[in-house]
Amino acid sequence: MDTPRGDTPLSFVLTELQETASSTPPPSSSGEKDSLLLLPERRRRHWAPILLIGLSIATLLVLGSMAFYLLYYQDLAERQLAAAAEEHYKQGNYKEAARAYRQLTEDYPNSEDHDKYRFFAELSELQGAVRAVTNREDYSPALERWQKFVSEQKDSPWAKPGSGYGHDIFEAGKKLCEDMVAYADGQLEKFRSDRSGQAALEEKVRATVQAGKELLKSLEPFRAADDPPLDKWQQEWTRLEGELQKEQSRRQALAQARQHLASITDARIALAENELAAAGWLADPEAQALLKEARARLRAMIRYELDPAAPQAAPASPARTIFCSAALSPAAPRAASHHPDAPPTIFPIVARGILYALDEESGNLLWAMRVGADVTFPPALARLTLPEGISEVLFCAHHAERQYGVVACLLRNGSLRWYQPLPAPVAAPPVVMGSRAYVPLRDEWGTIYEFDAIDGTRRGRIRLGQPIAHLAVEPKGRYLFAAAEARRVFVLDGNARDDEDNLLPLRCVQVLHTGHEPGTLRVPPLILEAAALPPAVPEQRLLLCQADGARSMKLRLFSLPPLAAGPSSDAPPPEVQPAAMEYSLEGWAYFPPVSDGERLAVVTDAGRLRLFALNPAGGPDPPLSPLPDRLALQMPPDSSALPLPAAVLPAEEGAFIVLARSALQKYRLGIHPQRGLDIVPMHPPRPIGVPLHQPWLSPQRDTAGLALRWVDPPADQAALVALKDGSILWRRQLGVAQAAAPIVQGDVVLLLGQDGSIYALHNHLLNNPSATLLAGADQLLAPLPLQRAGVTQFATSADRSLTAVVTPYEEVERDRRQLRLLIRLIHDGKMAHDGHVTVPALLAGPPAFLDQTLLLPLADGLIYRYVPGQGLTSPDRLEPGPLWRIERRESGAAPALLCPTGKDSFLSSDGSRTLKRWLWPAGSRWNDGGEWTLRERPAAPPLPLFRKDGSASHFLLADTTGNVWLYAVDRIEAPQRRWRPGSALPLGQPTSAFGLTQDAQGRWRVTYTVANRLVVCLDPHQDAPLWVHQPAEEHAAALVGPPLPLPDGDWLTVDLAGRITRLAGKTGQSLATSRLHLPGIFPIAAPGLTPGQDVLLPLSDGSFVLHPLPAPPAKTPAP
Repeated sequence: MDTPRGDTPLSFVLTELQETASSTPPPSSSGEKDSLLLLPERRRRHWAPILLIGLSIATLLVLGSMAFYLLYYQDLAERQLAAAAEEHYKQGNYKEAARAYRQLTEDYPNSEDHDKYRFFAELSELQGAVRAVTNREDYSPALERWQKFVSEQKDSPWAKPGSGYGHDIFEAGKKLCEDMVAYADGQLEKFRSDRSGQAALEEKVRATVQAGKELLKSLEPFRAADDPPLDKWQQEWTRLEGELQKEQSRRQALAQARQHLASITDARIALAENELAAAGWLADPEAQALLKEARARLRAMIRYELDPAAPQAAPASPARTIFCSAALSPAAPRAASHHPDAPPTIFPIVARGILYALDEESGNLLWAMRVGADVTFPPALARLTLPEGISEVLFCAHHAERQYGVVACLLRNGSLRWYQPLPAPVAAPPVVMGSRAYVPLRDEWGTIYEFDAIDGTRRGRIRLGQPIAHLAVEPKGRYLFAAAEARRVFVLDGNARDDEDNLLPLRCVQVLHTGHEPGTLRVPPLILEAAALPPAVPEQRLLLCQADGARSMKLRLFSLPPLAAGPSSDAPPPEVQPAAMEYSLEGWAYFPPVSDGERLAVVTDAGRLRLFALNPAGGPDPPLSPLPDRLALQMPPDSSALPLPAAVLPAEEGAFIVLARSALQKYRLGIHPQRGLDIVPMHPPRPIGVPLHQPWLSPQRDTAGLALRWVDPPADQAALVALKDGSILWRRQLGVAQAAAPIVQGDVVLLLGQDGSIYALHNHLLNNPSATLLAGADQLLAPLPLQRAGVTQFATSADRSLTAVVTPYEEVERDRRQLRLLIRLIHDGKMAHDGHVTVPALLAGPPAFLDQTLLLPLADGLIYRYVPGQGLTSPDRLEPGPLWRIERRESGAAPALLCPTGKDSFLSSDGSRTLKRWLWPAGSRWNDGGEWTLRERPAAPPLPLFRKDGSASHFLLADTTGNVWLYAVDRIEAPQRRWRPGSALPLGQPTSAFGLTQDAQGRWRVTYTVANRLVVCLDPHQDAPLWVHQPAEEHAAALVGPPLPLPDGDWLTVDLAGRITRLAGKTGQSLATSRLHLPGIFPIAAPGLTPGQDVLLPLSDGSFVLHPLPAPPAKTPAP
């Protein structure tokens, strides 16, 4: 019978054996007796051993039977229990199966299936663990069970994929993986709904992801060939890892944004917004709330702050400045346009950081002031009632002398009214409203300072929280519009008054969110007054000119909401987002459009003039509608195709003057019989130049003052244009274009420019202690040459008493272009000769004086001798001479070099390794004096060493490898001395001409520069250099020109940083140093020394500076 479940199999077998033994009958005694009777009678034996043996056999049989029964029923119980456990496992009763297999392992420890029972016991426990419904809340028990099972059973034969149970393990692992994924998703949802414990929850998800990826690795060995791959779960973990990274990125992005917004400015808000957008979290509700709160805080910060300060003294400089102005055309006569008692009209113009004031009638320069190289916008002009009467006052940024500030000066004479220092540069032209001046700064806070326009007292400031690009005043003069660099335009009330009619501080009443991108707002905003058709009311409109890509722009017109100040100046201003109309245009606008009330005109750097109609409010037409675009502006044939700044000026009604493509032209709007509404040019284009800033209109609005840049050759100019017909009334050049080194002739200093300008300044003018000196018509020796065809060249005689200024120009004669040279000879500061000659080619290099005769190397390869004429009957002429060109060189080769060595001999070079000597006595034909073959090409013109009789005995020559050679002039032979680089000389190519002087004993001292940094001094009679000066690393700016010899034997050097250094003549040691503190301005030519012992420096802005000569340290008296 079947063993009841739970009974012990051994007790069952013993009970059966007892019952069998009791039912067996005992052996019969009669049978035994009968068997004995049948046997033959034997001798009596002993039966005890036999009985003992039989009893033993019987015992063995009984015990064997008992063992048989025991083994049989035990195996039967094991098989029955194993079958029951297997059935439980198959039915999914993993808990019962685990109990049964665990009982099998305990009851049958020696069973041959013991390892199997143990394997299935742990597998059943694993199956039960991975299928627990609580795994999605806490998967750790199941994961621990899995890890324990894998560590103990991974090598079991029943765990192999082919055994049939590897699949069960594989499915169990997949189920655990599914629950872990669900757990991680649940944790993600939990901390997304409540992020207060985000860090801890993220750590749980991160641990789950890591454990899940490890689970997949441990699951792979159990996958059979026909089992699906684990890509799905790998993707799930990758997804969760990505979600985790996103959350981590979100947390980091928000933390970074909070860090940026700890201190509020618009730049910080924009930075936070851009970083959130780049990270993909800009649309996140928490990010939006953070930005919204920051913008609200930013608006709340916009308030006026009292910051009173008295004006200060303007920064002084030890240097004095010489400002130059030359007439390019005489002032055209015209009828007086204003009342005789009215003050003259003066036009202020800013060019290359200098503020010039020119008289409207004559064009003469009245005064000038350096305001800073980075000041490119014009000053503000206001008519104020000063204590001494009504005057026009200019308000201008002042960034000179390494300090930022703002100045107010009288327009009529430039006298300073007041100066106020500023903590940052001025961002745009100041604005004057009533008796207050407002100055925007170029800082991240968008600071606007308020000053008393009359006495210069600083009242306070308002900070808008973002950089300011432009300021503009609406036509009624009450509201100030501050256009930020990006996104917003702030409306400030500058004329609000209290109940007692006292002027209130400046306050922001509205913020217009225009959304313009950073750097796209190129010109100040334009506020237009629009009429209205009943029942509509008049309105104001805001026009923005924005760059839209590299070669286009768009006009954006906003209808402004009503402006009304809030009840309290402490209340944050509201931010509104008005709708905009947009129109695309070709090119960029550099200056604001102009309007005559009915039309709007805008011109771009592409040479396009566009007109728009300004329509009234309440009508059927849009506020701004384009007029027909049928006209491409007529440009001069030789005008540049490159984008150039353009401007438009309002003339009479329906007429405009356009400056585009370096030309000026007037247009009038009219009706054409076939084309309808059209715009017609009133005259051919007139070349004039490129506008530098917004033109100035005269008070009578009949003329306009223009600041211009002439493109080729580059020069700054001013012009006055009549609005009636577009005629140019006068033109003036401002400054000296590409000034050369000053030349001293006795008591006169010549200021020369490559534009052909020649100014002669006498020593008494240079000794004027005034900080500003003007060089105008009285100092200009001759009018500037027009129609220049090249760069002006200069030459000075050996005794420096005669200077030649040679300018190539073109002239049309009988419909043919003639190339000519304008040759001016200056002797002792006076014009000795002013003539011109027709030439076959341009200059090929600088001219040279052979005694008092001028030699000219031309591009045709010949050297010509200039013979001045005596009038119309004996005009100037050229005498052809020898060839300076030895080798046929490509274009761009080295220029011709001429070096006089006596009254009738000179050297010539074409930059090759051949140096020619020529003899050309006055009135005679030239002769070949021989030639030297050089080892390398010359790096600078040769330097002759003259005797007292005016003839040179030797000359020095530096080549491109750094060698310096000494040759005898009168003998064609090998050089007499050589200074080698690397041993005696520093390595590097010579970069300047030679400087020459004599010491107190009459010995020659020669200096030159190497690599624009080192200064070398030579004695032609010594093999080693006297000294080499190397500046300190912090003073390693490039040197300008050759060293300048001083009367006491010292030398002076100037570098591009404006540093003036005095070197000891005997040792080359730096004795004294001073520096020009002019940011953005640098010397462009070698300095000169005036008769009053001041250093005269030509500067890059077209001006000259007189600087005290650095004094050597005082010598200690001998004891």
